[in-house]
Formats: sequence, C-alpha cells, structure tokens
Amino acid sequence: MDVLLLCVLRKTCDNDKDCRKAARKLGELGVTSGGSILVSQAVIVGPYKSDNFTTITDAIAAAPNNARPEDGYFVIYAREGVYEEYIVVPINKKNLLLMGDGINKTIITGNHNVVDGWTTYNCSSFAVTGERFMAVDVTFRNTAGPEKHQAVALRNNAEGSTFYRCSFEGYQDTLYVHSLRQFYRECDIYGTIDFIFGNAAAIFQNCNIYARKPMAKQKNAITAHGRTEPNQNTGISIINCTIKAAPDLAADPTSTMTFLGRPWKPYSRTVFMQSYISDIVQPVGWLEWNVVKPEDNTHKISSVQMTSLTRCMRAIQYPLLKMDFY
Repeated sequence: MDVLLLCVLRKTCDNDKDCRKAARKLGELGVTSGGSILVSQAVIVGPYKSDNFTTITDAIAAAPNNARPEDGYFVIYAREGVYEEYIVVPINKKNLLLMGDGINKTIITGNHNVVDGWTTYNCSSFAVTGERFMAVDVTFRNTAGPEKHQAVALRNNAEGSTFYRCSFEGYQDTLYVHSLRQFYRECDIYGTIDFIFGNAAAIFQNCNIYARKPMAKQKNAITAHGRTEPNQNTGISIINCTIKAAPDLAADPTSTMTFLGRPWKPYSRTVFMQSYISDIVQPVGWLEWNVVKPEDNTHKISSVQMTSLTRCMRAIQYPLLKMDFY
C-alpha cells in the first residue's frame, strides 16, 4: 500500500480501517500519491459518526473550486447504500473521483421524468459538468419505468470524464452522453429507447449493453447520436462490448424489435467494432428517425461477431455500413 496516499486519507478519515480500505481501492486503480494521478484529499460518505458526510451532495460542495490537474483528485468514497438524492457536479468542481463499493452496492437513484414535468436535460438522477470527473464502482439509476418515457439516470457534460465498473440503469434515455470527451470501461448499461444518446465523443470499451423490455408496440434503439454539423469531432464508439437482452426481454424476446441505433440528428455517427451482438438485434441493424435515415449518416459495424453469419450479412444494406469478419 502507498504510505503517502494512506497519510492523505488519514487527514479526513477518523477510522484507520476505512482509510486502508479506500487506499486499497485506489491502489487497484493505479492511483498513488507519487503516480500520474494525484490525490489531494479524501472524504467518506456514510451513516456512521466517523464519516465526513451523510450525502454525496454535501461532499461535492466541500471540494475545492476550479482545481487544476496538478492539484490532484478530491476523492469521495461513498459507502455501500442507496443514495436517494439528485446530484449535480457543477462546472467549478473539477478533479472529483467518486468511488463506491461496487455495482448494486453503492446506488444513486431517482425517478424524475418527462411525463411528470421535467425536461430530458434536467431529469437525471446524476449530472456532471466538472472536468476530469471519475466514477468507480457506482450504480446510477432512474426508476421511473418505461411508462414515464424519457428518464435519465446520468447526464454527462464533463470534458475528460471516466466511468469504470459502473452501472447505468433505466429505460428510455438512460445515459445522456451530452457533450465533450467521455470514456466508459467495464460498465453495464440498461435501457430501451435511445438509451445511449447525445452528441459527445464517447468511447465504450469492454462494456455490457442490455436491452430491456419497453412498453407494448415500442421498438428498442440502443444508440441515438446527435451530431448536428459535419465538422464536429463527436461520435459514439462501442468497442469490444457485449450487446444482449436483459432478463425481462430475454424471457419474451419476440415481443420487441431491437436495433443498434437510429440517427437523432442529420450527421449522427456511431461505430460498433470488435463486439458481440446477440440475435436480439434485428438483422437490418439500424432504425430510421422520422425523415432522417441511417444511410444519410455514418453508422458502421466493424469486426462484429454476431450469433449468425447470415444475420451479419443481411445487416449490410446501407452504403455507409462497413462490415469485417473475424
């Protein structure tokens, strides 16, 4: 264990056991006091007297404003539990590292949705704008359900943000990759309609993407990218991921048609590569968005392993689709 890192944690941890646990988790991520990722301060959120805060919102408020990269990360360790709070990481809260106890252990949840009067932009359970935000071992959830239509679990406007071993759970519009550069690795994403959507430059690597069962007569679209201008350097890249049905849809697979995505805006750009796509996805691959057609945009499937070669061949029907086999 990094002794200097443990000392930094002890400045705000009264419980030595908790300090060591937090330091060990940081060590697993390659975060050390002398490494390329620095830790300036760490706090614990939980129900015990020795904890620094009882809410994640209060812990974020305590972080320094406008931290520079060389200032190090402000670490928030949220203990296992359900956090029913609507959290916003504002633009002046930079270099935050939110660390939980694991998927389905540290859970941030809400149920705001469009049907009940919220906008898509403002209905998220968790929203982040501060640069260089990181989250590890946390579940972000919106429990509004399919009948409430757009209900965002996480909205991300943060430049250089990273999510590792996190879960995003909802139905329509689960994960709003709004803008700027974002990276997701070894995450789980659950949803129905356009459940990975936005105009970010977003990379998903080694993730599990689960299509859920929507309302009757609805169609699932995994992605909906929103590039509005041809010169924008944005797009959704899904690399070495697994796309399959969630348990509710797997139990009734013929009830719903599921597609890789649809073009939200005129210059939408989405790439699936080196990924496994189960037969839950329709052979046609892509779905139209009203007058915007997939062939008018850049939608690619590169080096994709599907459950049937025939299905894979049938997916090549748009001029901008590229297919390689391995």
